[in-house]
Parts: sequence; C-alpha cells; structure tokens
Amino acid sequence: MLHSRLTRLIQDAHGDGLIACDIDGRVHRFDADLRHLAASPYPEPGGPRSGRPLYALVDAGRYLIGRDKRGTLYRWDADDLRLCDMIDAANATDRRALPPDEEPSPTIIRGAAISNGLLYVMNGYFQLLTVDVETFTIRQIRDWPHPDVMIESISLGHGGVDVAGDRSGNVYFGSIANLDFPVIATVDSGNIHRVCYDPRHESFWVTLDSGMGEHHRNRNGVAVLQKDGTVLHRFLFARNDVECLAFTADYGRAFVGTFDGELAIFDNTGDAPTLRHRVGGFPHQIIDCATTVGDRLYLLTQDGEVHRHNADGRREAGLGFTRRCVWDIRAVPGSARPTSSDATSVRLLAATDSGGMVLSVRAGDSERAPTVVVESQFVTDLGFSRRLVPVGPDESVGIAWPNTVFCARTDDNPETLRWETPMGSNVHDVAVRDGLVQVATTDATVLISLTSGAVLESVPTTAPAWISVLPEGREERLFGTRSGDLVCLDSQGDVQWSTRVGGYLKRAGVVDGDLYVTGGGGVRRFQGIGTTVLQTYVELLDNTVENFARAGDVIVCVTYGMQVAMYDVATGELLDLHEEVEDFAKALCTVRLAGRWYAFVGGRGGYLTVYAIDEIATDFPQPTRRKALLRLHTTYPHLLADRDGVTAREPVAAAPAP
Repeated sequence: MLHSRLTRLIQDAHGDGLIACDIDGRVHRFDADLRHLAASPYPEPGGPRSGRPLYALVDAGRYLIGRDKRGTLYRWDADDLRLCDMIDAANATDRRALPPDEEPSPTIIRGAAISNGLLYVMNGYFQLLTVDVETFTIRQIRDWPHPDVMIESISLGHGGVDVAGDRSGNVYFGSIANLDFPVIATVDSGNIHRVCYDPRHESFWVTLDSGMGEHHRNRNGVAVLQKDGTVLHRFLFARNDVECLAFTADYGRAFVGTFDGELAIFDNTGDAPTLRHRVGGFPHQIIDCATTVGDRLYLLTQDGEVHRHNADGRREAGLGFTRRCVWDIRAVPGSARPTSSDATSVRLLAATDSGGMVLSVRAGDSERAPTVVVESQFVTDLGFSRRLVPVGPDESVGIAWPNTVFCARTDDNPETLRWETPMGSNVHDVAVRDGLVQVATTDATVLISLTSGAVLESVPTTAPAWISVLPEGREERLFGTRSGDLVCLDSQGDVQWSTRVGGYLKRAGVVDGDLYVTGGGGVRRFQGIGTTVLQTYVELLDNTVENFARAGDVIVCVTYGMQVAMYDVATGELLDLHEEVEDFAKALCTVRLAGRWYAFVGGRGGYLTVYAIDEIATDFPQPTRRKALLRLHTTYPHLLADRDGVTAREPVAAAPAP
C-alpha cells in the first residue's frame, strides 16, 4: 500500500504504466490500471527530511535517475527499482565559486534531461551538472551563464536546438553542451515548469505560471514558440499556476493541468491549436501529468491522488490514495486564553481533507511534549477544508475546495452542516466578525450572513482574492490578491485605500493591533491597519511564506520551502530555522501552556508537529541572544488517519471550453 505522497509521473518505458517518485525519496512502478507493482527502498537517512522529496525524474534506459530537493542524485535499476548509485549534493559542486561553508539549498527543481548519454541537471548550489549516465560520474560542473538562475525545465536535441526554462519566465534556445544560448525569450514572470517539443508543427510549448505585464499573477496558461524565440500563440485560460503539459502520441492533442483544478484539452491538428475542453471537479490542484500507451492520460493532484483519463478527458480509474492534510489550525474560543501563562489545556480546531477535528491539548512536564487527543471529528463531504474558523465552542465556518462556504458543528453531531453556500469560483480564504463572513474567491470578495449563509454583497476583484481579514472592533474589511495588492474596504464596500505589497499574498491576521501579511517576499508587519510596513521577516526563507503566528515577542512562520522559522518581532532578526519538515506546511498556531509557548505545525503528507519555544533570556549582552525553537515531538500520525474513508467528489465529464 502506498503511504507517501507522489510528486512526479513519467511513462514506464518498460511497460504500459507509470513510474512515479514521492516525498520520501523513493520511486514506484504502477501498471496501466494504477495497481502498485514495486517500490525502491527508502534512501539511507541523512540530512533534513525536507531534502528527501524527489521532483526531477528521467528515464535513462537501463536506469531511472532522480534529483531530490536537496540536490542529491539517485540512480535506480529500471527493472527492479533497486538503488544502484547516489551522488550526494554536498559533494557535487565546484566550491571555488561558493562562499566558505556553503551548504546545499533545499529547492524544488524539476529540470533534468538526457542527451548523448549525458544527464544535465542543476545541483544543490544551482550550478549545472553534466553526468555520465553509464558510469554515473560527474563530467562537468559549470555556472549557468546568467547569474542567479534556477533551471526548471529542459528539452534537449529536439528541432535541432536545446531549450531550457527558468524560474523567472525565461526560455533559452541554443546548445547546453556549449552553454551557448543566443536566443532568450521572456514569456512569463514565474516558473516555466514544462518545455515540450511539438514535431507536428516544429514548435515548443511552454507552461506559464504567473502571467506578465497586465496579466501578472492574474491570467496565465501556455505559450507556443518557434526556436527563434518568436511567440506563435499564447493561451491565457488559468487564474493560478500551470504545472504540467503532455501530448498524445501523434501530437494531435495537448493536455494542460492547472492549480485551478482544471484539465485543459487542446486540439493540435490544425494550423493553430484550439482549446476544445476544460475538465473540472478534481479533488485538488493538478501538479503533474503523463501520457502512456494508447494515449492514456494520468493526472497527479496535490493530495497524492492519481487519476486516469482517456484522451477525451473522461475519468476511467483512480489510485485511491488516502488523503491526509492539516490545512488550518486555530484555538477554540473559551477553551483557554491562548496567551495565558497559567493555562494547562486548550482545544484546537483543525481543518482536514474530510472536514475537521477538534483536538484536546494538555501540557506535559518540561521534558515532554503536550498530550494531544482527538476530541471529535466531523465530515462535510464538500471537498477538503481549506480554512476553518471557530465561531463558538462547537461551531465553525469554513471553506471547502473548490467553491463552497459552509457553517458546521464540530462535535460529532450527525446534523453537521448548518448551511452551505456555493461560490461562483474557487475559494481561498475566509474571515468572520460580528455575524458577517467574508470570503476571498478567484473573482470577488463576498460578504455572507453568518446566521443564514445568504450572500449579502459581492465586490468583483481585478485579480484573484487570496486573503480575507475582518479586524476585530473595527468596520474595515480587507482583502489581498494573488497579484500582491492589499485593499481596504469601508463598511459600505467602497475602497478606502489600497497598496501594492508585491509577491503574492497567502494569509493575513491582526495581532496586538498590527496587520501581518504572508506570501512572496516573507512576512510583512504593518503599522496598525494601514499601509506602512514596520518590519519584514524574510532572512534565509526559501519560496513563499504560507502562514505565521505570534508567540509573545517572536513570530513563527512556515514556507513552501518546508521550513519553520522564528524571528524577533521588533528587529526582524532570524532566531532559528528548521528545514526538517517532511512535506509542505499549511497549518500553524501558537498557544501558551503551563508558562511555555508551543507552535503546532500541520501540513500535507499527514503530520502534526509540535515545537516548544524557549523563554527569552534577558541577561545576555546585545545583540539579544535567545534560545532556538526546540523540537519536542515529530508527529502525531494516529490523529490524521481518514477514519471515515471519505474521498473527494468525482471529477466531472469533459465540457466544451467557454
């Protein structure tokens, strides 16, 4: 049985099924019906767990070769999946160009390709490796000719040219052997996750992650380029990241998967591609795809599920992966004062893939982690709960993927749902205050009655709204967008002010009267509910900050780089950084029990981790020295089993494109 979330799919050249890799550094073989046939052994322990996930995977004939998040390379026997060789990330580098004591940076990089018996891939220091496939030895280590570039996708030798896409929207045309790329086309402002050659039209298709210009972080999709860098076609059909691309065997159809949870199907038989169908209803965002014998299409969603579809987009089979994630976690009102020094217990409300659960947390002694037990668990059957906001001891308001707002009991009551209200587009965040619920959606910020679930007001947004804030004791309503704008509305729904924060915004909250916003560029602390940034917490963070929480005069945050970091609130000084998180962290809250602060972190892959935050020492000389985050316990896996066997709703059949 498969327990680890999958991260990549490729066609099995030795059969008619799939090869996949996972977050624990293993590769797996599946047949055409998604039966699990074999798996490689776990790699030897070493380095942080955040370095183990495999994101680059290529078929090298007799071998399969993968790169993990830290930059270590693995070579497996393609027949029996035994691990044959490994090149450790720490040794695969030219240190002459690096600062002393530099270590590999755990970073998601998918770009790897083989040509003439040589593998080209970036190492953990973002230098380009050339590796002999047969001997698995490094031939060359070179700096990419353009500084600070991370290569995300590579296509070699097709159309007489080598093509690479980076994480800043650039596509390079030339020779990778000579590191000579005379043509560079900038087609996006973010990741080029996939470059695919289309021999039918002698062109290259590339995915567009972020959009650019007037469409920046608002509309994106795919572009089709000639090898001279000319853009032949651009299709902007997505409002979120576009991660994957695949063709049928005759290149007559192209399949594109998006973070909107949609599959776009293109007819590629004519002079110009045409978007024919868009298939929705997937249980999560689509992160990878592959086509195999008979034009079977396999789609991997972020929750670890694999879906088999035919070339028309109709679903035929699924892997049946057990979904586990803690998406959100908050203290239940009245259970304890989260900042009280004498509280010994607290109730926490956690959003999960099936609905939610209430956790009873009781302080242990100074050497033991708190005791955590499941007090109750409820199921909504609406899709995974992206957010849950407690609105009483046994009631919550939540948002469920893809487009539902709901109010539910949290106490095992058989009549769980009080109301549910569908939105017109994907839901991203929710806030509650004074009988009002504000929902951030792809197309609008929507105001709903807490009592009835009725829509009271809908304010269209020019870019997807990703954060929602209703500050307590005030009349303002705030929302933030994927394009990095923070907007304040008055009580009538009119814009009071707006400011460009930058990056893209993920979550926000008000602590001690100040607004905190997470996203690209770290965590920003604003003065009150205004536009002045007092502090930015970003040192050593990799990728987007997902969530934050205050604990006295320190701030804790978690990132897409699978990090947990702690900063001094006043100075922004980095106090501690942990990179052993096993999968993407989503949920984060801090509570004070028996005089000590704790941080609870939950995320994909099925984990809930507790950290203790040591008290601040006041007698150290300046600059202030503090003790670091102390990890007390790895996970509480028994809490996260999907005991009700709830699965997501089935994807809908193919529908005509609008």
